[in-house]
Amino acid sequence: MIVVVGLSHRTAPVEIRERLAAGADALPVVLARLAARSELAEVLFLSTCNRVEVFGIVHPAVSERGGDRVEAALRAIREELALQGARPLDPNAAEQFNIRTMAEPSADVNGIIGGKPGLRNTTLSVHAAGEITVRLAPGQDVDTIGNAVEKLMRDAAPPGAELDIKWKGVPAGLMRPDAPAIQLGADAFEQVLGVRPLLVRSGGTLPIVPALADKGIPTVITGFGLPESNVHSPNEKFLVRYFEQGVDTGAALFTKYADLPTT
Repeated sequence: MIVVVGLSHRTAPVEIRERLAAGADALPVVLARLAARSELAEVLFLSTCNRVEVFGIVHPAVSERGGDRVEAALRAIREELALQGARPLDPNAAEQFNIRTMAEPSADVNGIIGGKPGLRNTTLSVHAAGEITVRLAPGQDVDTIGNAVEKLMRDAAPPGAELDIKWKGVPAGLMRPDAPAIQLGADAFEQVLGVRPLLVRSGGTLPIVPALADKGIPTVITGFGLPESNVHSPNEKFLVRYFEQGVDTGAALFTKYADLPTT
């Protein structure tokens, strides 16, 4: 059995990743400590510019004794990462990953502006601005949620504060996975990549999608970036081979759409 523990480069700040990166001088010490653990038979420690991952093969005797010993192996790896300075950004993130990223609504603070840039001297701040995003799940009403969020913010404002809140939104859009256009899209991906894609229910900020859904127009939303692409991060990247695969899949997609029902 193989267990894997890693530092998420999609959420962890650069300074945390740099603290955990193991150079050539530190790597032998790290591996020696991990190899000394009785729960692990073999260990692979991967340290790159954007992630740290530890792969451990659970000792056969440990595997036979059940899940509690597997948890002990995972704990051994976590303890080593903790020695290197790792701290969970959010203790509940792993347990709630699917809830947070798939079907549930979300609220995010996009940015806050206030005070004096540079912090060079004492400043009495008289103005601040911020922006938040609330992604709705299918069935939630824009006006109901928008008014509720505004009330929460106004109730939380300190006495004497003046609040100017502007908001707008669109309802969530939901596509049927068995729609012919969606299935033909999956066919195109399978034709080019050799693997049929897994359809997942996930949130995004694309107001055009619910507008198309209201008109009965199914929409294929996909991408070719992998987790290491660091989507929406300062060091976002896209490998050339993904671009070539995307072009080929796009061509296959439009060819498949010639088979769409006309009625």
